[in-house]
Amino acid sequence: MKKRKLLPETARQNVTEAQNAAYAATLKQMVDCKTVWTDNNDNKEFYEQFYQVVADSFPTLHSKAKRLTFGAGCFFYVIEGPNAAKNVLLMSHHDVVDGGEGWDTDPFCAVEKDGYLYGRGTIDTKTPLFAELQAAEELSPDVILFSGGMSEQTDLFLYPLIRYVKEHCYSTGTLPRMEKAALGEFSPLVGAALI
Repeated sequence: MKKRKLLPETARQNVTEAQNAAYAATLKQMVDCKTVWTDNNDNKEFYEQFYQVVADSFPTLHSKAKRLTFGAGCFFYVIEGPNAAKNVLLMSHHDVVDGGEGWDTDPFCAVEKDGYLYGRGTIDTKTPLFAELQAAEELSPDVILFSGGMSEQTDLFLYPLIRYVKEHCYSTGTLPRMEKAALGEFSPLVGAALI
């Protein structure tokens, strides 16, 4: 496998102002979707709105990848290359906790202030999901991108991921590379379940 060298920040290609504004606008649309998980699925319309934002904002990924949905709010985008062993698994979640107190503005209407975007889910974890989706859109790697809609409920969020990897990757004798950075806090659980 060809190794890629990460260039120092000063040597990287700068993002244009227009491109940065487009990125911020897409992230704002994602944050504006009130994807608060409830047991009785009260917020289904907001989840559907979120899925439409993803489809509209990442058209290459949406048209090129196989999109699978299952459980309550989980989705996969799968782009399988010619060598399945080189597939990369990226994982995130798109549910957020309710707004709560302490907000100066509506937490589900993202606001840009002093070059920062404020809103529920900007850090945990719609920005990382946006970055994964945008990278898949621009780079078109061989990728399996998973996002769960109820991260606090492992049986509904993590188990579908484990089941998919077991059924579709073990059967071919290959596993996607599951980098600790991509799996974050769930990497020990996924690794243990796959053994």
